Amino acid sequence: MIPNLSYPGILTPLNLDPIPLLDQGAILSKFDLANSAHQVLHLDQIVLKPSIINALLNRGLSIKKVDIWRWNLSLSNNDDPHSDGSTDGTGRTIGINWNMLNDNTGVEFYDTNQGSAVFKQMPDGRTHTNWLFPEGTSPLVVWRSRYPSLINTQTPHRVVGPPGTFRYSITLKLNPNLIYSEMQDRLWDLRIDHDYWPADIDSSTVNQISNIVTRLETNAKFSIPDGGVVAYNLPADAELLKIFNQFCKKSIKNFRVFKFTNGAKSHLHVDYDATLKRSPAYSLNIPLYGSDNTEITFYKNMGGLIESTDKLTGSRLKAVDDNLVYRSSSLYITSPHLIRTNILHEVDIHDAANRKVLSVRFFDNELDNPTDIISNIKLAIK
Repeated sequence: MIPNLSYPGILTPLNLDPIPLLDQGAILSKFDLANSAHQVLHLDQIVLKPSIINALLNRGLSIKKVDIWRWNLSLSNNDDPHSDGSTDGTGRTIGINWNMLNDNTGVEFYDTNQGSAVFKQMPDGRTHTNWLFPEGTSPLVVWRSRYPSLINTQTPHRVVGPPGTFRYSITLKLNPNLIYSEMQDRLWDLRIDHDYWPADIDSSTVNQISNIVTRLETNAKFSIPDGGVVAYNLPADAELLKIFNQFCKKSIKNFRVFKFTNGAKSHLHVDYDATLKRSPAYSLNIPLYGSDNTEITFYKNMGGLIESTDKLTGSRLKAVDDNLVYRSSSLYITSPHLIRTNILHEVDIHDAANRKVLSVRFFDNELDNPTDIISNIKLAIK
């Protein structure tokens, strides 16, 4: 499990490529070996992978500057915490940050209420703030993992790690310069602690859907496979399409049913279409029965994936190295939800119940926002 996955008002993990630079080696070679506390390269966005630039552009954000940092930890461990800009809201308020090489390093974040600020006006017009804290003050949170995150840079922070080593990190400075909460709202669908969204489908409509599914399954020409966990596609049905076309904004690829016998488990996987050679980004899951104590757990994968085939559930992807897989969030799915299916996830039934769920699949892509898939999504999730 990733420690300190998020912290309110300070740190939010994002589903972005953990290796953001096109040519990391060439860029890092630009640093010299001077024994300064830190060095920084101010670069253009051309050094970033296009997928990262596009992900931000699709959310109305442009990159003002890319800062690549080299921290000498023998020196920065002793620095006072600092904040960018000033606490009155002026100056740069947020950054999107990656730790590039050394997982033993970290960033400590401190509570402003426990310290006192010393403002500095920089020659280029920027405001920089040092913070003085009583000896022994503990940080609110220490960010150590390499996953990219939205950082509130007005929170006092300092870079720490083993003396004699270095931390290389990237900070993206964005336009517009929003406050942290506004930027969270702008990037809400990229949060890896948000892997699911409630769908506004009332119980009477769910009952209607369940009755249609039963009708289709009892057709004499339809056969349901046997097994602890099985999956099968329903025949195309005009009545079912009519219901979902009221709020589905993408074309529906298929209606897929998953059945679990009591105690069954869907092992860690990413959904995969072997014919199209791609992972569907989302699934609209409708619990039909037995889901009162069913948990879907989502994971962040920092390693690779490999194709695997199960004769009962079909093609899927699995992690190459389980040591690079970290738990990010979980959901007890007792009502309709749109969920991510292009990230690692697994399903557990925590009681002696059979479970059945309808999974609506779409012709979607990884750049789609949840609101591009269905119109009745509930955005107010915390």
